[in-house]
Amino acid sequence: MSRFSGTGKASPAPGLAGEMAAGDLGQSKDISHSLRRNDLLEDIVADLEGKCNRLRGEITQCQKLQKETLVCLELGNACFEDAVAKRHELLLECERLHEENLTLNGKLNQAMDDAKLAESELVDAYMKRSEMRNTLLDLKDKLTCFKNSNDDLRKKINDLRA
Repeated sequence: MSRFSGTGKASPAPGLAGEMAAGDLGQSKDISHSLRRNDLLEDIVADLEGKCNRLRGEITQCQKLQKETLVCLELGNACFEDAVAKRHELLLECERLHEENLTLNGKLNQAMDDAKLAESELVDAYMKRSEMRNTLLDLKDKLTCFKNSNDDLRKKINDLRA
């Protein structure tokens, strides 16, 4: 049996002092060893609690980042959808402009063909004008000759009348 002294430690009963001394020493080593183990376990627990608290903080930070990432993904998806819609609009506009360009190219080709035809007609008209000018010059020469002949005949007629 043990009783408590004023120091707060267990002390052996007065009659068993010699018998217990050897056993107490072994028990004391066990208790010291247990206390050291307990202190080590408490240190390990405190260290693990610190690590757990740090991990909880990191988990909270990760959850915050995950929420921000989701918001960014939603914004990115919205931007992507807007870009796809804008691309579709631009493709339709390009298609319309391509059709308009084809129409204008057709009109331009027709205008160029018309211009070539007009140029050909102008060359023909110039040649006909040149021919007509030459014909008129010939007629003028013939008229001049006729007039001169006519004048000569009038003079002869007038000479014969006189």
